[in-house]
Amino acid sequence: MKLIPIKTFILLIMGSVLLSFTMNPFEKEADFVGEYDIQMYPIEDGIKREVVLSSNSEGYQKTYLDGCPQSEIKFKWLLSANKLTFYEATTRARTSCDGEFPEWNKDNFDALDPFNFKIMGEDILLLTSEYDTEYSETWRKIK
Repeated sequence: MKLIPIKTFILLIMGSVLLSFTMNPFEKEADFVGEYDIQMYPIEDGIKREVVLSSNSEGYQKTYLDGCPQSEIKFKWLLSANKLTFYEATTRARTSCDGEFPEWNKDNFDALDPFNFKIMGEDILLLTSEYDTEYSETWRKIK
C-alpha cells in the first residue's frame, strides 16, 4: 500500500474544509422547489399551512382552519446563501367556510419578509424570521 506524504494529506483536508465553507449547503443537500406542509412555532391551534414553491420563483400558500380553507397568498421568493425572502405578495381571506373569497389585495404585504433557513433533514427545513426571533417554521417537503 502506498502512503501519501503528510503535507499532501494536510493540503487535501484544508482544501475540503475550504470547499465546504464556500459551497452553499442548500445547493449541496436540498432542492427548495416543491410542496410543503408548515408547522409554526409558537403553535397556533387548528391552523394548517401549505406552501408551493415553483422553479420560476413564484409561490403560493393556503391556510386552513380546522380543515376549512381560510386564506390564500400568492408571492415571489428569492433564495440567497442562507436566506429565503418573500416579496410582492397578494392575499385574500374569507371569514367563513361558506363565504366567497374577496378580490386579491396587497394591503399587508408590501414589505420584504426574510427568513434564515437551516436544513434539518433531507426534506425538512427550519425557517426563522429575521424580524421575530421567537417565531420559526418547520417546512416538511411532501412533493
